[in-house]
Amino acid sequence: MTSIKLLIRNSLPYWLMAILVVLAFYQITFFQFTLKWDVLDAVFPWKYLIADSLQNHILPLWNPYQHGGYPIHADPQSTAWYPITWFIGYFFHYSIYTLMVEWLLHIVIAAWGMYRLGITLKFSPLVAMIMGLSYSMSGFFVGNAQHINWLIAAAWIPFLIHAYLLMWQNRKWKSAFGFSLYAFMLISGAYPAFGMILLYLLLILFIYFVITIYRNENKAALFHFVRLNLLAFVFTLLNGAVVLVSVFQLMPFLQRSGGIALRDALFGPFSFTSWKSFILPFTTVNHDMSAFNTDISMTNGYFGLILFAFLMVAFFQKKNFLMWIFLLFGLLNLLVSLGDSLPLRTFFYHYIPFFNLFRFPALLRIFSIFTFIIIGADALNQYLANPNPTLLKWIFGLLLAILLTVGLVSSSFQIPNLYNSTQWKSLFHYSMESDILQQLYFQLFIQIIALGLFFLILRLKQDTKWKSAALLLLVFVDLGLATQLNAPYTVYDEHRNPRDTYSEMRQLPIGFPLQNDKILLHQTDEMTPHFGCIWRNVNTFRKQIAPDGYNPLMLKDYVFLQDSLPWLLRNSNRHTVAFFADNISLVKDLKGMNLQDSNMIFVIGNKSIDKLSISPLTTEDQLENTLFIPNEIRFKTQTSVDRLLVLQQNYYMGWQIEIDTKKTDLINVNQSFMGVIVPSGTHLVKFIYKPVWVIIAFVVSIISLMFTVIFVLWSNVNSRRLPRETRPIGR
Repeated sequence: MTSIKLLIRNSLPYWLMAILVVLAFYQITFFQFTLKWDVLDAVFPWKYLIADSLQNHILPLWNPYQHGGYPIHADPQSTAWYPITWFIGYFFHYSIYTLMVEWLLHIVIAAWGMYRLGITLKFSPLVAMIMGLSYSMSGFFVGNAQHINWLIAAAWIPFLIHAYLLMWQNRKWKSAFGFSLYAFMLISGAYPAFGMILLYLLLILFIYFVITIYRNENKAALFHFVRLNLLAFVFTLLNGAVVLVSVFQLMPFLQRSGGIALRDALFGPFSFTSWKSFILPFTTVNHDMSAFNTDISMTNGYFGLILFAFLMVAFFQKKNFLMWIFLLFGLLNLLVSLGDSLPLRTFFYHYIPFFNLFRFPALLRIFSIFTFIIIGADALNQYLANPNPTLLKWIFGLLLAILLTVGLVSSSFQIPNLYNSTQWKSLFHYSMESDILQQLYFQLFIQIIALGLFFLILRLKQDTKWKSAALLLLVFVDLGLATQLNAPYTVYDEHRNPRDTYSEMRQLPIGFPLQNDKILLHQTDEMTPHFGCIWRNVNTFRKQIAPDGYNPLMLKDYVFLQDSLPWLLRNSNRHTVAFFADNISLVKDLKGMNLQDSNMIFVIGNKSIDKLSISPLTTEDQLENTLFIPNEIRFKTQTSVDRLLVLQQNYYMGWQIEIDTKKTDLINVNQSFMGVIVPSGTHLVKFIYKPVWVIIAFVVSIISLMFTVIFVLWSNVNSRRLPRETRPIGR
């Protein structure tokens, strides 16, 4: 077989999975409806600003439009350093359409990653494809569709485990470099909690592999494997240097850098009631979610009937030690995801590193879904290789009994109204009329039919292409129906179409307009006109500086102003983004002081202000904004005496001030803002955000990433000329 034919043959599963996945989400694929919630309100504005910066050849370092400005490059959820964000932002910019394409892309990447992992685990291509579909169309991707940073994490987790298993199998340097490349994708694009939890799984795998080598091989093999891990670790740090340095510098400026409150850590569990979603996912979404004790996005754990059935088989089947690791890790994460229903999450919060840093215990269910799919696929792979009709009857009979038991108990043995045609027609739409009881019986009927069809296909004695195709098709139909039933509740908004949003976005300001006459108090998020499907953080799109916003990342001094001295923040916001202060008081620190409402501007701990002669402003005192871009703000000043110029952007490491090209001291004003003493006369004042260590780290990351990519490509070309040597996955 020629290399071209082999390439085409090997790429067919990837193309087929991509087609099936995008069809499962056809409302997004064909731009029929928009996505909903956080992906639009939070992530979209960030990506839009990053794209604007890149297209104007500016590093995406600072967001001046929310909460008094903040370092967007240090926000792990902003994807400011994520290669896919850079590619789309620089070459295409971000619109509602490119955002939806990126969302779909990560669903496809997840399917591809799981398929590659299946092949690495020595499963058949059919089973590996079932893994890819089951993972990418699972309840995590459907339920948490609004959390694109979560989906990015889930998309790259299979690639990381695949690369790490390859390091174990072939002990080649390129596997270590490949691992570091996938790790960078996770670090730069994903919600950090996923990387923290994944570290534990990787550590467990490392210990297992080291012990296995120690027992079965020589010291040279052990040292080589340790060197591979050190190489992967070092290049992960080098590749992610810009992200890690940015976050490290941010930590002292955050209110919760030492951890979050326990009540926050317990918020958003994958509750016991939600466990029904493993077999009946449509019963865990409704317009009334009061019975679930969690958010609607946290209730779905479905990954298909067939792999769930063979997951039960796996509990009674002989497994190698690697599969035991996956199974126990998945079960532990499932129990911790329950939140306050069990004491485990509280115990982990107090005693296990990283578990006091994130909310939403339900995010842990991705590791349960991920490992359960692997375990179920392992059992399915063994069955297809050595069919056992008796086992098949037993397991499908058990699953049928579980379906009926869960269905009847959940319904309290009630029967829904079978004659309400309005309710039945609304099943594939977001409905205020359908109830859980109706949804339960509808899906129970579907699942029983699907279970029977799976049983009949697997009973076929001849292992033909038609049997494989029928099994794959039924897996797709099973997951596709579950996706379509739940998607109106958690994936897309049926009342919004992207065309309207795209049309209105074409009227948005181009570039970065000046901010001369805009009073901040008149530009709050609520007061800024909304458009299309965007109703929060609209100021970022309109390039208007707002004193508020929708963003979990807020600098602690700004939080202090909002919570403890709201009148001071309000008085400050009655000005434009920059103004001359004529009522000044020098204080050591505003925290702990008993202050009364006044128009005073407080300078924090800078005694040079004593030399400033305070006098009322006159018509001779002029201030003009001549440049306003995220990382640099310029003003032309003309004053009769020395004045304190206040810039309502957060006082943060990396800001520098130049007056007529001469650097001068930065002054902390009102605890959270910046200021500078401007001499009398006419001057050009520049506020420049230039975090030196971040820029150095950026250069380091670029060089390291280039070297990593070149080495992996070069190794792949060379490896085609050499025979491939691998080791068994487990024992």
